[in-house]
Amino acid sequence: MPAYVTHSLFGKDIYEAIDESKLKQILSDYKIAYEWGLQGPDLLFFYGMLPPRRNHNLNRLGGVMHRIKEDELFNTLTQYLSACKNHACYQNTFAYIMGFCCHYALDSIAHPYIYYRQQELKRILPKAEHRGIHHKVESDIDSEIHLVKTGKMINHFNIMKDLISDKKMQQDIAKLYEYVFLNVYDIKIDTTAMQKCFGDAYRIIRLVMGKPLALCFSKILDGVALKRNSLSAHVRRKKGDGDPLNLNKKPWCHLTNNSAKTNITFLQLEQQALVKALSMQNTIYNAVQDGILNPFAGLDSFDNGSL
Repeated sequence: MPAYVTHSLFGKDIYEAIDESKLKQILSDYKIAYEWGLQGPDLLFFYGMLPPRRNHNLNRLGGVMHRIKEDELFNTLTQYLSACKNHACYQNTFAYIMGFCCHYALDSIAHPYIYYRQQELKRILPKAEHRGIHHKVESDIDSEIHLVKTGKMINHFNIMKDLISDKKMQQDIAKLYEYVFLNVYDIKIDTTAMQKCFGDAYRIIRLVMGKPLALCFSKILDGVALKRNSLSAHVRRKKGDGDPLNLNKKPWCHLTNNSAKTNITFLQLEQQALVKALSMQNTIYNAVQDGILNPFAGLDSFDNGSL
């Protein structure tokens, strides 16, 4: 999955490209829910990542969401939003799901490139360094895309200070996940634990954003957990290694569908994802207005391109 900064900046691009004024106004008024939605199921990966460790149930469910039942997932999100239409949870849920569409669109289109780059690095790095390669690739993309889009190093990235201040939003989204997991995956989750994901994610994001001593501190935590490169792979360096965005147009390919090699850049993949995200947002928006309950079919997985 492209990481936090990449998804956050992509969400800003999407917002600027939206034509529907009512949709855009809700995203503006409920920007915290939209920002969290931009992180999609990645939110669950942060649960209990920092000591003291908690169980890994929610982390594993984040992986489940990335791999299977995407059609059912987005149809269920549409149905839940439609049911919320005349309730107080509607605006937060709407903004979150619109951001969630952006996350899915970028993941499903950019992941084949990320997995290819991951396999290339595995060929040249010692096996002891293989843990965390996926996150290292995404962290390097974060650093580079922030530099390209803002002209500044990633340590200047502004994390919204009020990301964890809206407790009602957290409750609304926890209830959304409770409904989704029960109806799509037949799994019951603890909504209190789900709400803890927001605080855990916020603390880790602040830790890894190119701050002084972040790499040193994260390596110490990895040592305590006996998991090399587990947390430190998430630390954003001021400059990514190599050519993370493929600006030099090195040929690469989708690893699982035998497609021909391409030299498309990450920025070009983002443009494809932008079109897809806008289409999905409009599909859900119109489906809710028109009472259409199952508007999606044939969606790729978030983890498209994974071996």
